[in-house]
Amino acid sequence: MPVGGVGVLLALRVVPESRNPEAVETLDLPGVGLVSASLFCLTFALVEGQRLGWTSAAILGLFVAAAALFVAFYLRERAVRQPLIDFSLFRSLNFAAGNLTGLLLSAAMMGVFFTIPIFLQTVLGYSALKAGLVMSPMSIVIIFAAPLAGRLSDSLGSRWIVAVGMGLLAFGIAWMAGLTPWHEALRPDTPSSSLLFPFILSGVGIGFAVAPVTSAVMATAPRDRVGNASGVLSTTRQVGSLMGIAILGAVLQNRITANVSEGLARVPGLPAALRARILDGLDAGMQMGPVAGGGSLPPAAREAIATLFRQWFTDAINTTFVVGVAFAAVGGLSALLLRSHVRRHEPHAEAVADTALAVEAVEAPLAEMDEALHEDG
Repeated sequence: MPVGGVGVLLALRVVPESRNPEAVETLDLPGVGLVSASLFCLTFALVEGQRLGWTSAAILGLFVAAAALFVAFYLRERAVRQPLIDFSLFRSLNFAAGNLTGLLLSAAMMGVFFTIPIFLQTVLGYSALKAGLVMSPMSIVIIFAAPLAGRLSDSLGSRWIVAVGMGLLAFGIAWMAGLTPWHEALRPDTPSSSLLFPFILSGVGIGFAVAPVTSAVMATAPRDRVGNASGVLSTTRQVGSLMGIAILGAVLQNRITANVSEGLARVPGLPAALRARILDGLDAGMQMGPVAGGGSLPPAAREAIATLFRQWFTDAINTTFVVGVAFAAVGGLSALLLRSHVRRHEPHAEAVADTALAVEAVEAPLAEMDEALHEDG
């Protein structure tokens, strides 16, 4: 609450007002309904696809409905006077590339913010507080990297800064996934200290990408539509986070179910009824809890299955990391489409302008004197 209050006060005092004289004071409620319904259908399909079946009529119907509703939303926004999203802004390459990069950045960030806490708490058994403290170096790095990147983008442009940031984020996630030759993938006994350097790399990457993307997008927006452009970018980032969590969650749940199903088939002496209960529990949601269903097993057998579960869960997380790497890598490529929004200093042009002003300053009095002489004559 205090941080939010300070933010409101600073915004009222520092942020300049921008108004569109042609704007209307009403909210496009049908547009809100269409885009909300589209996102709901898409998210629900991604979240429930594993349980209901990816090729089931319900899931395929939801995907089709999501696409149809978004098309309807697009047509609606093209027709209304005051759209929620002004799609004409996307005619600018910088605006389109910046929003795409922002969407992929938010999705890739979920590869860390969504997946790592699950690993720390579910596999390593950390509390939520301890998991947050373990991840805090990444947040601290972001705090310092983002302002630095913002200042650099104001003088150098955003393209390479954002591309490097996305590359560092991809590299940090790949490091944790064991995609680098010098570091193994996560294991159930991985110490949290081994995650420090990947966290720092990922934090620098996120910090380097966030502010310059905003600068690149906002610099291309007409002054009277800055508010709309800011809203579009914010919405795009929120959609990216939503889709990142939904997609990564779907991949994680799919791989957990596959790993556990294959692993249980190799466990000798496991009752078929218990195996079915465990798999049913996984279909209902990502959890380690199904092991508790083995109350009829001896303690040693329950512990052995719990150990296997941690390994299967960790393998699923490593696979999920690959999706985060892909998001960040594609985001880095889209950042290369950005064009510099920095107005270069041109000494020659300024010298010409100064000369023209000097000539004008001399000619004006001479013309007045000549006119006065003619009048006297």
